[in-house]
Amino acid sequence: MKIQSLDYMTRSLLRQKGYPLHFYMQFLGYMADCLRELTFDTLRVVNTVQLTVSQQDFTAPLPCDYVDYTKVGTMMGQFVRPIPEIETINRLPAKLPNGQNTTYGNAGGVVVDDFPIWPGMWIWSNIDDLGENIGRMYGWPADYRTDGFKIIPERNIIQFTETFDMPTCVLEYISDGQTIDNASAVDARAQKTIETYCDWQWRWHTGKRSPAEIDMAYRMYVKEWKKLRARLSSLTISDIKQALHRNFKLSIKT
Repeated sequence: MKIQSLDYMTRSLLRQKGYPLHFYMQFLGYMADCLRELTFDTLRVVNTVQLTVSQQDFTAPLPCDYVDYTKVGTMMGQFVRPIPEIETINRLPAKLPNGQNTTYGNAGGVVVDDFPIWPGMWIWSNIDDLGENIGRMYGWPADYRTDGFKIIPERNIIQFTETFDMPTCVLEYISDGQTIDNASAVDARAQKTIETYCDWQWRWHTGKRSPAEIDMAYRMYVKEWKKLRARLSSLTISDIKQALHRNFKLSIKT
């Protein structure tokens, strides 16, 4: 994939407009703002980090540019074993009398959503006189999760269950682009989109442009943004046909 730096694109746009380098910082700021917006749902810049999990309270700090996670897991050689998210984890930390964080101390084995009861208690109570299980366990979850996590944004941490016994975790997350500088590398296909965004912002903030001219610059940016999304899309006609075929099932005919 061919990439371009923000420095190159800023100088290229100034050259196109015939402006001197006195406007460099202003246009670089516009480009950084555009790249920050594009990273959310268009360019989808995904970073991967390895975080150290505190054995004191089973938490790990989130990166400063974290927006949303795509995967949380543990390293298993070449692969990453995903960890499921458990919504019922308490958002409030357990504390000692001196205010220091600690554990609740009641994780105690199997964690099954909101039903922390030994499954055998229900399995063996649902049998007939021949010792055969008669089923009828409606709504019973099929998974038994000993590890889990919950993102707690107000504390800027990942809270793991107290059964988590790994010293580190792997976090794949979407970045908000806060670490952008003039050396940041961008997909070359996004260059025109970023340049049209800068041109729109420039016309909007100069205060000497008519509303029609500003609106035209905005429409040009939207047009290039849609073109970028089309270029980045990996969806093909074969993919659409396969999706239709996978959702076609036989049914009883009467």
